[in-house]
Parts: sequence; C-alpha cells; structure tokens
Amino acid sequence: MRILYHLPLYFFAATSILIAIKFFNTSSYQSPLIGTKIKDFSLVSNLHPERSFTSGQLKHQLCIINFFASWCNYCRSEHGFLFSLNSHSKIPIYGIAVRDNPVNLKKFLDNYGNPYQDIGNDSLGHIAIEFGIKGFPETILINKEGIIIYHTRGALTRQLYEKEMAPLIEKELKKDI
Repeated sequence: MRILYHLPLYFFAATSILIAIKFFNTSSYQSPLIGTKIKDFSLVSNLHPERSFTSGQLKHQLCIINFFASWCNYCRSEHGFLFSLNSHSKIPIYGIAVRDNPVNLKKFLDNYGNPYQDIGNDSLGHIAIEFGIKGFPETILINKEGIIIYHTRGALTRQLYEKEMAPLIEKELKKDI
C-alpha cells in the first residue's frame, strides 16, 4: 500500500531525471539528413544583394553552414566562437539567416563582426525546413561531395566543436592526402 502511495513521487522523479539528461546532453542531434546530399537552393546574398547565395557555392568543399537569426539570443552567444573559429579554421563558414530583417542583420554583423564567407537570406524559412532546422542556432557540416556529415542543435561551443566536429573535419581533410 505504501508503494502505491509514493508511486506518483517516483514517477515524477524518474521523469525529471530523464528530462534533465535530455536537456543537458550537448551531443549532436542525430539528424535523419546525415548521410544525405544537400538539395539545390538559391537565396539572395545578404553580403552581396546583387547576387545569389546558392548550394553551388558549397559544392566541392568541406564547409560549415550555420543557421541563425540576428534576433536570436543563443545565436549571439555562439557568435564570438564562430568569429574565433573562422580566424583559425581550415574550412569556410557560411551563414543562412532565417526569417531575419536585412537591416537588423547588418546591425548585428556591424556590432558582433562577420565570421561568414557569405550569408543567404532565407526570409520565409523554406531552406531551413529543407535542412530539418527546428530552432536557432543550428549548425551542419557538409563534405566535398555535398553530403551532410554532422548536425547539431543549439549554440556551437568550443567544447562541442573539439569533441564532435573537429575530428570529422580532420577525417575529411585526410581524405585529400
């Protein structure tokens, strides 16, 4: 009888622990798109509005794509790391600004700096949906064949980069040797 009395408490404790484990797990999201080729897309470039930012720019190179928005606080928190990564990285970082105002994005880049080779303007979020993006920021790594080999949700940190993304980058770079 006593066990039945405490059963809701045990259930609540177990559920809380599972939620905490899920919340604090910083490992990469196991996207169903890992192992698939990126789809063709064309967006207006935020850096060069007279031209497009296309999937063709990403082909035949190992690169990072960061989905972000100037209004996103978590995006601001990871921006410093992306800036640092860009100055030390062996591979280019591209950005896709999702549902963002170009004027606000310009202010954001003026204030925080620009770690991106180019930025596509996904004003309606259609490309983000194609990539399985659910929130911001999210980062993917694409190999030279245009295949998604890594996807993480949330702010990219130095620890996450060194633990998960850097080994994949090194492995891909060794293929060229």
